[in-house]
Amino acid sequence: MYREVQNIFGRVFYRIEYNSAANIVEAEWQGAATQQDLRNAVVAGLEVHERTHCAYRLNDNTGFSGPWADSVAWLEEEWLPRAHAAGIRYLAHVARAGSFGEQAGEAMLRGRIGSQIEVALFFNRPAAFKWLTQKQGEQAAGPGARGLPTRQAKACHKGPKPLRECSAA
Repeated sequence: MYREVQNIFGRVFYRIEYNSAANIVEAEWQGAATQQDLRNAVVAGLEVHERTHCAYRLNDNTGFSGPWADSVAWLEEEWLPRAHAAGIRYLAHVARAGSFGEQAGEAMLRGRIGSQIEVALFFNRPAAFKWLTQKQGEQAAGPGARGLPTRQAKACHKGPKPLRECSAA
């Protein structure tokens, strides 16, 4: 399943696809968008998850320059309930260092989204993809497979190695 969303200028700024081979929904943001454009894209992304019930999402913001940080409150109120109902449990958020995307990812990690969905931040897509496949392996092995329940700690990845551990709350 594949979807694209255009911004008010008629340019595709959001692509989302269910990668059935990896069992990961991959979203890519590019260019710029208004707050309404963002909301339209988020709804399109939710529809992909609602149809696939995929628990794993890779959200790549490295090519995007939009106002993500201002959207976190809306995401918590509108997106989170639908995302949780659609089965999203793991969100790998990829952003450029020092960008709005990084700020939004940190806000999601610390806020209501991070309390209901395991969120990890990355500066590169391959590390994010690897983290999601590791989470799949942990889930297949069962709770406590690595000695800890999966919700006890969250790694905040800024690259291939964790920089710090975050509390689950």
